[in-house]
Formats: sequence, structure tokens, C-alpha cells
Amino acid sequence: MDTALRALLVDDNEINTGIIELQLRDMGFEVFSANDGEKAVSKFEESEEDFFDIIIMDIMMPVMDGIQAIRNIRRLDRADAGVIPIIAITANSFSDYGEVLREEGVTDCISKPFSRHTLEETVRSLVGDLQRPGI
Repeated sequence: MDTALRALLVDDNEINTGIIELQLRDMGFEVFSANDGEKAVSKFEESEEDFFDIIIMDIMMPVMDGIQAIRNIRRLDRADAGVIPIIAITANSFSDYGEVLREEGVTDCISKPFSRHTLEETVRSLVGDLQRPGI
């Protein structure tokens, strides 16, 4: 029986992706990645409903930025689109930027650079004890 949680990690920087992916795997996630917002929306849309447990989305990316990708995911006609936790990763540290992102559908926001502890605590606050429900 599959016990791994599944994360969709979206970042155009290969180094950032590698570091975050390793951290998520250490937390028990199976990680699926996309390097721009357009690919992220496609991966989410093509997945089965409730396949992903969380999305971690960089905001500044080519092709489609994270904000537009989040808007597109939230507008999809499927039950999980409106409720899946989405963590935005941003270099913008303005105190009110997190509120702006929440208005766009972000569940929580982490400012770069961030520590392993910050990522783990934020993820844990959104997906609980890191156990797939019903297992």
C-alpha cells in the first residue's frame, strides 16, 4: 500500500528544486516537479483528483508565473482544486505580500532564503502528521 504523500514542486531553478525535493523526500513525500507554471497546471489537471497532497510553487518563473498558475489551478472544475494546500515561495519579503498572495489562492507563503525547519514546519502545518489519510 502506498504510504507516501505526494507533492507538486514548481520552480525554474534546478538547484532550488534539488534542495527542496531532497527535503520533501526526507519528510516522506513522493515529489513531482515542473519548471514553470504552465507545466504545473497541466500536471495537476492531468492527475487524478486528490492525487497531490500539497503544491509548493515558486512565484517568479518563465512561461507562466506562480500567481497565474495558482489562479488557473484554483479555477479548475474539480473538488481538490479549491482546497489543496499551496505554499508560495517568493524572494519578495514585503510584509503585506503574503496577504496579496493569499487573496490569489495561496494557503501559506515562505520567503527566500528559508531554512529546512521553516519548510518542514510550514508543510507540517498544512498536511498534519505527514501521514496519508486512511493508512
